[in-house]
Amino acid sequence: MARPATTAFERGNTAEQWMIFKDATTTACLGQVRSFRWTDSLTSSDTQRVSDSKIYRTYTARDVTATLEMYSDDDLAEIVSIMGTGLTVNDATYTLIAQFYDGEATSATLKKTFTFTPCRTASAEGGPQAGQDNMWTFTINADAVTNS
Repeated sequence: MARPATTAFERGNTAEQWMIFKDATTTACLGQVRSFRWTDSLTSSDTQRVSDSKIYRTYTARDVTATLEMYSDDDLAEIVSIMGTGLTVNDATYTLIAQFYDGEATSATLKKTFTFTPCRTASAEGGPQAGQDNMWTFTINADAVTNS
């Protein structure tokens, strides 16, 4: 059997090619984002019979979990936009939109849009750290992520 040909190497993308928006609008992106990473997985229920070594798996739900890291701005405006005015985790829902462009310039072309909805902030960690940029880390759960 002959060895298959390797595909052409393509350069990767960088964080500067991504823009993150809160709510269902893409007019003003979140400017303080350090990173945004997500996991899209299925949860399952396994069953096994006494007389059978086979595992019977039923997929029960979709689990979308994201981690959003943000730098604190002077007035905490973007932190408040994720947590709410009380700066506490609550059950309020919102939409996050992550857009990937083919470059950093304003002339770049939109390549892919990921929409996370409805989102809930499950946990938040943040506050002042001496000698460092103040950061907030949010764990966000969504019912679904779609891409277009």
